[in-house]
Amino acid sequence: MVKELCFRCRRPVYPTDKVGPLKDGTYFHHGCFKCYICGTRLTLRTYCNNRNRMEDLEIYCNNHVPQAGPHDPIPHRSNLLANFKSGILTNGSSGSTIGDMKIQHVLKATEIQKPYPKIIHAGAKYLVVSKV
Repeated sequence: MVKELCFRCRRPVYPTDKVGPLKDGTYFHHGCFKCYICGTRLTLRTYCNNRNRMEDLEIYCNNHVPQAGPHDPIPHRSNLLANFKSGILTNGSSGSTIGDMKIQHVLKATEIQKPYPKIIHAGAKYLVVSKV
């Protein structure tokens, strides 16, 4: 019988103290199944994986899971309600206006980002002094 190893402490996990297998096939002890950042104990319903880097197999709580990079902000619900009340989207073309907003958002999100300018550094200049 092959014993599974705890991902966190690398010791054998026995069936009475086993959490897992998780989505990535890892196992944990109940005591080791906690947030990598703050140490809060987690359950199978409250743990999160890093969605940005698939090679990161650590587990996180909902407050400390790494977030995606900055994107265009999602319109707030209050702004949409204000637009409806002011009559901007209440005419017959409301579906096309909202659809156009979605299309513009998708097109903007899929644009190729311009690369950052390369920083050219000449390097450090050292003076070598020999002691005689």
